[in-house]
Amino acid sequence: MLEHIQIQKGNDAQFHQLLDLWIPYCRETGNTESDTAIAKHARKRVAIQGNREDMHFELSFADGTLVGLCFYAVDLGGIRNVLPPNLGYIMEFYVLPQYRRQGYGTEMYRHIETTFSKHGVESIYLTPDETSGEPFWVSLGFVNSGKVDPDNHMPIYIKKIKQ
Repeated sequence: MLEHIQIQKGNDAQFHQLLDLWIPYCRETGNTESDTAIAKHARKRVAIQGNREDMHFELSFADGTLVGLCFYAVDLGGIRNVLPPNLGYIMEFYVLPQYRRQGYGTEMYRHIETTFSKHGVESIYLTPDETSGEPFWVSLGFVNSGKVDPDNHMPIYIKKIKQ
């Protein structure tokens, strides 16, 4: 069973743990910025999370070993002319390669779904990478909505969750 720890602002040890995942995650998704620039972006993400009760930036641990991260929130505004407000939005999700296909990603997702249910969310959306992420999300029941995110120009996948 995984332990999910909300990243705390000003906790340098947690921030360094985050960077151990965030930099490889960014590299894997094609980011070519310097490690310093990537760290600066991560610091901005940490600064905004936790400002609302329904925004979560978490590290996931298996028996004390860091295996993944997830950043998710209730999208209060929706996407104008695309999605209504109050859907759950998974912004970032990453499992280190050596821990994939061991059930950790699925367990992390179930934790996210449970958390969203507690916030009253009925559906979750995300924009998966079609090579590595899309098969995983489809296996969990996400469906291509036929809509495209105007910010990243990627297809939006949606899943209705059980209350």
